[in-house]
Amino acid sequence: YCIAALLSATGTRPVSSPFESLRQFDFDLNLIFVDDKHTNAQHQGRVVPLVGAASNIVKSIYLPHLQRLANIIERQHPTLSQRIRQLTQSDTRQEMPLFFFLASVPALAWVEVSETSLNATEVFDWPLPWNMMRHRLSTRLRRLGAPQEIVDGILGHSEQGTAAYGFFSSRHFGDDVQQ
Repeated sequence: YCIAALLSATGTRPVSSPFESLRQFDFDLNLIFVDDKHTNAQHQGRVVPLVGAASNIVKSIYLPHLQRLANIIERQHPTLSQRIRQLTQSDTRQEMPLFFFLASVPALAWVEVSETSLNATEVFDWPLPWNMMRHRLSTRLRRLGAPQEIVDGILGHSEQGTAAYGFFSSRHFGDDVQQ
């Protein structure tokens, strides 16, 4: 559910490990760095606002959940337990992504979150594609009166080779977030 909330709140594309590390989150400013289309110099990730509810899900529900999970599996799977603990500490080197699924066959192991693994879990029984949340966010922001250039910046769109918050843009992300 955390991934679904984050995809919905940020408009992030459902790529493999879309929210890879705790270092991508700024809980004080409610910002998140997403890199969901790293294909060239034009698409190298972006910082987007993170609504308080989504930030709270990660901070107050998911991170404590990881600590409990690490405690539960510590005896039988000490290495995996230690790796999970490391995920809750933003200053440590991590050997797995922040969000993951557990598989028990053939042995307990983590599975990367991706569109394929999200569909395989069958947690969400819906026929809609995962990128539907991007389109919903775009529509909602436009209906709320957000300028198209800001919507493009949040979704990581670029027009004619210039990203909305790129080096050659006249927009300033900090000013737009304040609005």
